Amino acid sequence: RLTIDTQIAADPPRAEPVPSAPIQSALIPSAPIPSAPAAATRVIAFGSYLQLGAFSNRENALAAQSRLKILLPWLSVPIEIYPEAALFKVHAGPYNKRDDAAAAAEQIRAATGSRPFMTSHPNPK
Repeated sequence: RLTIDTQIAADPPRAEPVPSAPIQSALIPSAPIPSAPAAATRVIAFGSYLQLGAFSNRENALAAQSRLKILLPWLSVPIEIYPEAALFKVHAGPYNKRDDAAAAAEQIRAATGSRPFMTSHPNPK
């Protein structure tokens, strides 16, 4: 069973990288990590989202996003990274119905051993 560790920044961000999640060794370690353009704007849709992880290091969030896309090809919603304060949150969504998000959370839990939880995005204004 593969797991993804969710890292929560209770302390101020550290300069050193956050330890890699155990899942990294189980997948292709040489796969390139995509980088998002610095000036890219993201349109946030309203609805329910599943938080799949939170990282204090952007590269770790990108690596988790890539691995989740490989592990969850059946997922019907995008997996995106949303910076918030000192964290980079990995979310799947939006789901129009909370029941759909809850069902997906159970499937993700069974496939990865992680504990996704439901969340929503603040108004992007």
